[in-house]
This record gives sequence, structure tokens and C-alpha cells, in this order.
Amino acid sequence: MKGSRALKSKKTHQAAGPQIVVRNRLADLSESIYQTIAHRAYEFYEARGCEHGHDLEDWLRAETELQSRVNVNVTESAGLAIVHFELAGFAAGETKVVIEPRRIILWGKKEHPDQQESEETSHAAILRVVDLPYEIDSAKAAVTLKDGGFDVTLRRVSSGRSN
Repeated sequence: MKGSRALKSKKTHQAAGPQIVVRNRLADLSESIYQTIAHRAYEFYEARGCEHGHDLEDWLRAETELQSRVNVNVTESAGLAIVHFELAGFAAGETKVVIEPRRIILWGKKEHPDQQESEETSHAAILRVVDLPYEIDSAKAAVTLKDGGFDVTLRRVSSGRSN
């Protein structure tokens, strides 16, 4: 399968794709998201001269500024689900994907966001959770790089019914 790789594939010299994260590392990702937003919210607090009373406003502004919108398209056919993530401004190698039995979580973080844009429009992180109405077999997932994003191909777990 040219251009795609299984979850447990070895490193190749192809363009770096998203890193697949083991489910038990989800807590680490959550902590990283929290710390990134908290740090930016604190910068707003400091810029205002350490004036109290704007905590929620600072937090929401930091979330909006740091998290870029990610377009997702889910298509289904013959026991497969293909989830396409569009990564505007992010390389696939800057992302991590957590695959759970009924959802996919995409997380990306730039270590050094592009400072050419104004601070209000420079996004340093992406987060998207895609809930699925059926169970998937995470051991048989595959990632395929596409222009401007990537696809995650998932095999649905059989429900035990005949079609």
C-alpha cells in the first residue's frame, strides 16, 4: 500500500505522518493541552498588569487563539470507516492520533509557531475529537498521508449480525 502505513509499522524515510498514541498516554496529552492553554492565559493576565477578575475571559481567549479549527470528513463503506483530517497550517508529523474503540482524538502542537502572523491569528495547537456510532478495531487502523492532511482507515468491529 504505497503512501500508507499500518499503526505498528517501522520508521521509513517517507514524509513524517501523525504519531499514533497508545490509549494510556491520553492523560499526558490532556495535561499538555491544559498546560499550553494555561500558559497563554497567564500571559494575558500579565499583559493586563496582573489585574484579577478576568480568568475565564483569559482562558477562553487562549483556547480560541491556540486551537485551530480542524475539518473532518467521515466516509463509510463495506465495514470500513475513513476519517479524513484537514490540517491547515500543520504538518502531519506535528500531530498525534489516539484511537479508542468508539472515537478518534487528534492533537497537534507546534513547538515554535510561525510568528509572521499576528499573535491573535497564530495557532499553536489543534484538538479534535471524533465520536463514532460503532466500535472499531484499533489494531487494524492505517494512516495515509494526503495533500493538506491525512486519512485514518478503520475497520468496524462485526456486530455478530449477518447483513
